[in-house]
Amino acid sequence: MSCAIAILLNTVGRLVVTGLDNGLSHYGVYNVPLTYQFLVPEEKLGIHVSTSQITQPDTHVVAYCSIINNLSQLVDIITKDIPDITRSPKLSDSEYVDLETKCRSYVERKSLATLELSMSELKKDGHCTDDNLASLNFQGILGVSGNYSCFAAPVESPSFNITADEPIRLESFLSEGELLRDRGLVIRPNAMAWFQGHLHIFEQRVSDDDDHTWWYPLTSIGQEDTNAPIIVEFIYQAIPQISWFMNVIIGFNKLMVTTSLPGLMLNASQEESSKTYQNRNPENLDHPKYIYDEEFLERRKDYIQFKFCKDTSKLLNNLGLPTSEYDESFGCHVPKYMSDEESIGQLKMIKLPPQSDTSLPAETFTRQPGEGWLCDERDLWADGPPKKAPSISRKLQ
Repeated sequence: MSCAIAILLNTVGRLVVTGLDNGLSHYGVYNVPLTYQFLVPEEKLGIHVSTSQITQPDTHVVAYCSIINNLSQLVDIITKDIPDITRSPKLSDSEYVDLETKCRSYVERKSLATLELSMSELKKDGHCTDDNLASLNFQGILGVSGNYSCFAAPVESPSFNITADEPIRLESFLSEGELLRDRGLVIRPNAMAWFQGHLHIFEQRVSDDDDHTWWYPLTSIGQEDTNAPIIVEFIYQAIPQISWFMNVIIGFNKLMVTTSLPGLMLNASQEESSKTYQNRNPENLDHPKYIYDEEFLERRKDYIQFKFCKDTSKLLNNLGLPTSEYDESFGCHVPKYMSDEESIGQLKMIKLPPQSDTSLPAETFTRQPGEGWLCDERDLWADGPPKKAPSISRKLQ
């Protein structure tokens, strides 16, 4: 059983797909049209999708969960036929590219005249901006060191090196200048942001004596493919509807009861249901499919589906905790069907959400202006993150 989370910024056509699966993880950025709607897989693929309608510009979140697909299979289905741009995700217009080119030329000229280049010097006459320098760093052109270099990715062999010698405004780096916070009350100190085309998590801290806000990156900048655990945990905590959806599918997976394949009326051919067919066509067992019991579905009215097991001739359903009778002729458990009145107190019922719901909007975050300063690494990394951020009043005068 696995889940993948898709995060879409539809104003620029950026889709991040991430997830965890038994110690493995995935993080990828994909280019999609501005009119993109979240994929709704065919029902036979056995994937459940949280509410996914998009009605406005925003960062939208959808969970894809399955009891028969692993994370790699989910990612393949979600991202089929869309370009992977994980290595170069930032979208820039021609005007921005021109300014960045001018900044690079200025860095080249200054590097001929001095051995030490500082960010403050490069920005002084308006030749470069924080965002220009960050972009050149992300491209591997510029190495950045110094007390305020926490925004920079490590560069193995940069063409130029500069020192980050002054605090930097967080909002100068963020897409649309916004932070994404938890739904409802903004009570957690962490926030997510689109930063150089990637999703990153920042921790908020307030300085001891002057109320300035510092933001510390918790995710690795420049090593984004390692950030899935932190991003997934943030979304799980920030959007209760997503965590609820994932937990329902997890519960479904844990509370399934086995029943005999020949013991139910299925809309699959007898040939496909036979063990002879299974033995003769083992490739079908590697790609299990959902099989519907229409009579039972009609009787129950709530959402029930059955999964064909690839390693047995059984079906799995979500009747709840095992309350089954043993049937010697089939050698497996057959569910005891109960009325709603009989099942009270005896079965733990799970009402699954539909496999997809495009009638309700996809989940979003609380948006907040990205105000504050990026971290001072002398204080942040010497002995681990401090409980309080350092004062920066002396540096801002």
